[in-house]
Formats: sequence, C-alpha cells, structure tokens
Amino acid sequence: MKEKEKAIRGLLLRDTAVLILFLAAFLGIGGIAFSQALPLAEGSTRLILTGAFLLALVVLTGAMLWVLRYLHQDQQEIYEEELQSQELIRKRKEAGR
Repeated sequence: MKEKEKAIRGLLLRDTAVLILFLAAFLGIGGIAFSQALPLAEGSTRLILTGAFLLALVVLTGAMLWVLRYLHQDQQEIYEEELQSQELIRKRKEAGR
C-alpha cells in the first residue's frame, strides 16, 4: 500500500507542477503581449486592455486553484483509477509482444 501512496503523491505533484507551469507560461506570454500592446493603446482602450488582461489572469488562476483543490481532495479516487489504467495498458503491451 505504501508504494501506491507514493505513486499517487508523484502523480499529484506532476499535475500540480503542470498547472503551475501553464500559469507561468500565461503570465510570461500574456505579460509580454500586454506590455507591448499597452503603449500603443490610448485612453479608454488602454483601460479595456488592462481590464481584460487582469480578468483573464484572475479567471485562469481561479480555475487552476479550483482544479488543484479538487485534485487534492479526491486524490485517492482520481489517481487510483489512473494507476489502474496505467497497469492495464502495461499488461496489454506485454501481452502483445
């Protein structure tokens, strides 16, 4: 059972890292695009652009936090099924050899 728990923790850590990487990529790419577009905008367009960027940042961050909370709360169910699927795939590959 200890091995299964370790595998579940590893899968959870991997998924957490991927979500953080996606958020960092959005901040990097979106931030660069925003910083390049902002000087070109004038007046109310600048305000709309800033609002849209901040709204996208808040919505994406909130969605990722919700997914992380879900993964942490139900990790046993989610990742046990994942481990069973991986085991089934491995057995099918071995049987096909």
